Order: sequence, then structure tokens, then C-alpha cells
Amino acid sequence: MGVSRNDSDETRLRVPQQTLPELCRDISASDFSPQTLCSIEHHQQPTSTPAPFERFPVDIFYEILRWLEPLDLLQCARVSKRCRAVTLSPDAKPYWAAALRNVPGLPERAPDISEPRYAFLVFERFCEVCGAEGQLEVSYSYGCRLCGKCWEARYPHGFQLMVGAFLSIDHAVFELLPIFGVVFDKFDDFEDAWSDIAAKRFISNLRYSKTEFETVAAKYLRLRSDKAALAGFVAERKALVLERYKREFDVLKWKQSSQRSGS
Repeated sequence: MGVSRNDSDETRLRVPQQTLPELCRDISASDFSPQTLCSIEHHQQPTSTPAPFERFPVDIFYEILRWLEPLDLLQCARVSKRCRAVTLSPDAKPYWAAALRNVPGLPERAPDISEPRYAFLVFERFCEVCGAEGQLEVSYSYGCRLCGKCWEARYPHGFQLMVGAFLSIDHAVFELLPIFGVVFDKFDDFEDAWSDIAAKRFISNLRYSKTEFETVAAKYLRLRSDKAALAGFVAERKALVLERYKREFDVLKWKQSSQRSGS
């Protein structure tokens, strides 16, 4: 069971913002595989004055981790590169999983998002690319937390994506991608929210992931000559988009409920 907290933000551990891009890189890659750990350790540099708990044996360090909440684990991973390597190592996976389970009502993470990544999306307050605070856009469909400057480049308008080889692509392709920044606030029921999204179809000023669009659109064009294969691909993508919207809806409603209850 996690430790109960009444701390204000001011009493929480303060960490240097310049380590945020490094942390986000390692969290994005954090699948708890040995290869990931080696990659993290490869980027380590000697630190000048280690924090007291950095001198602890690793087994004692893990004993500390088991009592931490998700945000505490994230902050611990930012203290130093050694702490990050230990906190994001495969041996730490049970502590991340337990910390998330101990958050009342928190929806389960998606299988393709690691525990540290999910904790970052739900509990952090920084842009994952530049470390900026303030007005951020969090998409649980795409699994990102970005400031305006960073998301504009990565999630352009639909009409901006229809260039080059994709200039005359069927607008139905956009139904195979989640809309970035979709608003669920006015809906209490997912079926109503889904009906509203489905009615939008393709609107040129909606935003989508540039990387995912290019991947999906290229495969769509490649399969156009094979109607059966194309139909299977379309059905698979639509099911995935629906699942991702449902995940986003559940997390947003949980956050709204938590804010109302003051937890």
C-alpha cells in the first residue's frame, strides 16, 4: 500500500529541469528490457556530489522505491543518471506497477505504454520534449504530453498532411487515426462521445499525428489494389482507434472525478 501524503507541491522533491529531456527519452524507451537498461547506463556521466541515498546498496534503494507513489518515482528518476538507471531498470517494474495499482480508480494502462510512460502522462506537468511548464496538451490516444510549440510540429492539420504522394488520398484515411486534442468534457457517456467524433469524419482543420498518418496512408495506398486486404486493414485500424478513444475517455473522466473529490 502506498504511503499516504498531505504534502504540498512546495515540500516535494525539487529536481533540475535540464534533466527532463533525458528522462523523457529514457521513459519513452522504457520497456524494462536489458537492452533499454544498457542504453540508459551508456549515457551516464559521473556526478559531482551524489545524493545520500545514491550511496545505498541497490537492494536498499529498491526497498525505498516500493513505498513511493507514481509522481515520487518520476522525481526519483530525475535526481541523477544513476537513479534513473536503477528506477527504470527491469527490477523496478513491480514497484511502478504497484504504485499505479494503488491509485484509486486509475484506469489500466494500454499494453503498448510502459508503466513509467503512463505515470508520466497522468501525473507530470512538463512537456516531454522541451520540459516547458504551463498550458500543455495531453493525449492519451497518442500517449504524449506536449506544449503548444512542440505539438504543432508533430500534429499538423489534416490539410497540411495531404501533400506529395498523399495529395489526393481518400479522406477516409483520416478515420483510421485518432484526432489529436479531441474534447470529451461535455460527455458523460462514451457512446455519446464516440457518436460526436464519428460525425466529424474528415475536417481539414483537425489535427493528426504526422508520423502515424504517413505510416497508415502509405499502407492504405499500397493495399488499394487488393480489396480484401484493404478492408481488413481498415477494420483493424478502426477498432484500434475506437480502443484508443475509449482509453482517453476513461482517463479524462477519472481525472475529472479526482479533481472534484480533491484526491
